[in-house]
Amino acid sequence: MGLWAHSNTDLSIAGFGGNIFRSTNSGRNWTQQARKMVNFLDLEFADPQRGFSVGYDGKIYRPTDGGANWNLVYSNSFFLWFHDVGCISPARAVAVGQGGRILATADSGNTWALQPSPVLNNLYCVNFVNSQVGIAAGDGGKILRTTNGGNTWIEVHSEENAP
Repeated sequence: MGLWAHSNTDLSIAGFGGNIFRSTNSGRNWTQQARKMVNFLDLEFADPQRGFSVGYDGKIYRPTDGGANWNLVYSNSFFLWFHDVGCISPARAVAVGQGGRILATADSGNTWALQPSPVLNNLYCVNFVNSQVGIAAGDGGKILRTTNGGNTWIEVHSEENAP
């Protein structure tokens, strides 16, 4: 399940059952924005209008109008799940998930490309501190780092080689 705060009062949440809800009054009331045939694990927005939601079955959805409607923009035939998505800008995002999969878009989700991953461990989170530097983490204490906007990743920590 993923939660995103657009502002102090504007919130979005995605979860199991393919539901995405939005509140514009600090969570007092919620409006359903989507119900898809997928269990969502995360959502993130680059700005109030553009973002992505990821989940099981290897699917990625994008809102067309600030989140009122969501369209499928990526689906893999292997049904490998994506656990987290990090938006770098309205055009650029990175999704991480099962088997060390790292997927990136540079055109607002129109196309997605598999990025080389230094690990086969499941990855559960990804965040960017700026347009170039990002961190991903997963099973076995694996921590990955990128310094070029998610194009290449290196392993910087692992439980297996910790002192």
